[in-house]
Amino acid sequence: MRLHIVPDEKVINRCIDAFNSVFPDENVFIVFLNDEKSLPQYVQKKNQVFYVKFGSSIFWNIIGDVNKYAAIIIHFFTTDSIRFVNSINHSKIYWIEWGADLYSGLLENRGYQLYADRKILWRISTKKIPYRLYQLLYKMKLCKKTHELLHAVKKVHYFVPDSMYDEYPLLLSYYPELSHLEYKDFFYYPIDEILSDELYCSITKGNNIIIENSSSPTYTARSPPPSEEIRFSTNLCQSAYRSKSEAHRQQSIGSRGFDITNVE
Repeated sequence: MRLHIVPDEKVINRCIDAFNSVFPDENVFIVFLNDEKSLPQYVQKKNQVFYVKFGSSIFWNIIGDVNKYAAIIIHFFTTDSIRFVNSINHSKIYWIEWGADLYSGLLENRGYQLYADRKILWRISTKKIPYRLYQLLYKMKLCKKTHELLHAVKKVHYFVPDSMYDEYPLLLSYYPELSHLEYKDFFYYPIDEILSDELYCSITKGNNIIIENSSSPTYTARSPPPSEEIRFSTNLCQSAYRSKSEAHRQQSIGSRGFDITNVE
């Protein structure tokens, strides 16, 4: 049996189907909600899928003894999943990293330049406070978050960056103390299963360009280079992923499937 800790996100429904197709009746999925009366926004109710509040008696009754699971798989480190990992001991924990938990979780705290201009966060913040005070509070929050996340990651055994291998040496270059992590290749699903042939092979011309498709805070913004002749009506959104990783992903994303057997 495998225990999956998953967020309430759209990709999870397909993830549940994929794991159950490879390992039928061998998966338990836990979706953390804010309170016991909440309902999930995206994840559908299926067999062995539970919606619970972390730390509740219902949660621990469902989980039982964590050592009965062959593996514990964390799909994106949230505050609750960090607390969960920090509260247990297990011999096989996988971390399927989604981006925000790596870039704005660990890397930024050690100097990775996540935002071309950090003031953009202050400008869009709902808390209208002086910028220096915002910087101080942001740094304090980031340090606290990183401390708890790093403690959890030290208990992880396998780093699974969703088929972007370059994120593995990137993580170790900033955190050499995590050299115990073993890389595992995994991909939720190929993009050509999601897009129709019409969209997948199309060329779109326009003034607005969006690279990637995510609302995660791992995104940054920059203006086009001065040499560009094209005038963009909005800033070019550049993924926080390293260019080499992105190139690798663009080359392989359409042809490869997922290898769930790597996460077992």
